[in-house]
Amino acid sequence: MPDRKVQPEMQELKKVYQPIYFKSMNLNKGLIKITNHHDFTNLKKYDFQWKIEANGEKIAEAGLDKLSLAAGQSKTIKLDLPKIQAKPNTEYFLTITAELKEEQNFRKAGHDVAFEQFKLPIEKQVPRSYPTDGTIEKVKNDSIVEISGDNFAVQFNSQNGWLISYKIDDEKLLKEPLQPNFWRAPTDNDFGNNMPKRAQVWKNLEESFNLKNWKIDQPCPGQVNIETTFDIQKINTETKILYTIYSDGSVKIDSKFILYEKDLPSLPRIGFITKLKKEYSNFSYYGRGPHENYIDRNTSARVDVYNSTVAEQYFPYTRPQENGYKTDVRWAKLYNEEGLGLKAVGQDQFGTSALHYSQEQLDPGSSKQHRHSTDIEPQNFVEW
Repeated sequence: MPDRKVQPEMQELKKVYQPIYFKSMNLNKGLIKITNHHDFTNLKKYDFQWKIEANGEKIAEAGLDKLSLAAGQSKTIKLDLPKIQAKPNTEYFLTITAELKEEQNFRKAGHDVAFEQFKLPIEKQVPRSYPTDGTIEKVKNDSIVEISGDNFAVQFNSQNGWLISYKIDDEKLLKEPLQPNFWRAPTDNDFGNNMPKRAQVWKNLEESFNLKNWKIDQPCPGQVNIETTFDIQKINTETKILYTIYSDGSVKIDSKFILYEKDLPSLPRIGFITKLKKEYSNFSYYGRGPHENYIDRNTSARVDVYNSTVAEQYFPYTRPQENGYKTDVRWAKLYNEEGLGLKAVGQDQFGTSALHYSQEQLDPGSSKQHRHSTDIEPQNFVEW
């Protein structure tokens, strides 16, 4: 930054430039190949540690004794890893870290010089189940359809098809409907390849959704299905979104975007977006972090469980732009001081961000504007 603060990209640069490489040779046997890319330094100047985490919880750790390896050399070592009895739907990650033994230049003893994270080949996948043994009621009042159960209520607008409200114990969490989103605020680099103009068709595309069909049924007392079909004339396509509401308040969302046109520009992003009340400003997730990371720069971000505030998610780049994103997310949740909130769980890994700023605030339009982060103000909501 102009004031010499480190930007998130520097984390990736440090990782890519790290002078020690780790390569898995046989994780079942704990075999790891270490390569010393220093020109002169022996690795005995470093402390090496390893740990194993299960879904972000540390279950084992140890150090490596007297690891000596000359500059430019490689060797395979054997870690004394514990035998692990896999638990259902639990991921196990092995992380190896090299740290300075003594202070060196501007770096203090204990400084993290290099690391690698490996997913251990230990899995016991169990399909996610949803309870249907409770009772759900559905009530229609004009254009509003409410699906309610024990301590929760979900509302839909049957005229436009959107999920417009989610309540827990009569507390309304959403400030805006949950809608599809095909856009993100441009970055400085995006203006170099003309993305804001080239991909303009995807911006505010949800405004072009025209509800074609609405179907609701209740196959059992504890489950309600709502199927919506939209026409999107702007890009000559259609969309299907199926909501399945279960008796515990879970809402499973299956979406299918059928793109007929062959000459459409690349998608900046595809997913869903909503706004929550500002008090839901505690943010936790299981994925890559803690710094922002994107699909083209996330090797420096370790998979773990992270907890922060939404305010801490924003990075004040000199020019306001897209930021704060997280990749390879398994689940993420926003909650208030009492622990009440919403949790999103992906069938596959997904990306997410939560900010006190809107996409519109971070988006200068089709051309760069000479704005600074001090020119935009945090808002009274959380955009997720």
